[in-house]
Amino acid sequence: MGPVDLAVCSFGQTNIVTPIEMITAYAAAINGGYLMKPYVVSKIVDTDGNVIKTTEPEIRRQVVSEETSAIMRKALEDVVNNKGGSNAYIKGYRIGGKSGTSQKIGGSISSGDEDDMQYVASYACFAPADDPEIIMLIMADEPTRPLPTTAVQLSYPMQERFWKRFCRIWDIILNIPKRSRQS
Repeated sequence: MGPVDLAVCSFGQTNIVTPIEMITAYAAAINGGYLMKPYVVSKIVDTDGNVIKTTEPEIRRQVVSEETSAIMRKALEDVVNNKGGSNAYIKGYRIGGKSGTSQKIGGSISSGDEDDMQYVASYACFAPADDPEIIMLIMADEPTRPLPTTAVQLSYPMQERFWKRFCRIWDIILNIPKRSRQS
């Protein structure tokens, strides 16, 4: 790693993390500050419906305070509700989110050659913003050029379809009348 790569590393460029590491860290920032052991499957059932294996949430440790986590939830909801994240806003639902674009360490950041640089664009979002139940990470590894202005513009069509479908199902599951949702 050269001096330029070292300098830009301080604000997230050139970092190498997996999507599961990224979403695990993001979840810790919004779930009350708890770093959880990631898992994908909550239970395995056989063809007769018998539960063969169950995975329970496991807290590794608290990495930020409950107070800091509440501040982060509010700030990330404000990103979606205000001008910066307006592409992610869906009327009637409290969603928090943040986009990011980073140059990959494999690309030549220090050369300054724009054509040689490789990018990862990401958008992480969660709902409901005041008491998160679901989190989503959308990543585009080396998206085609020209890059959209922001990662949220790149991810918007996918995340909008997901949230609209999810929120309809969520309303049915929780039996939430329209009038009780945020307007």
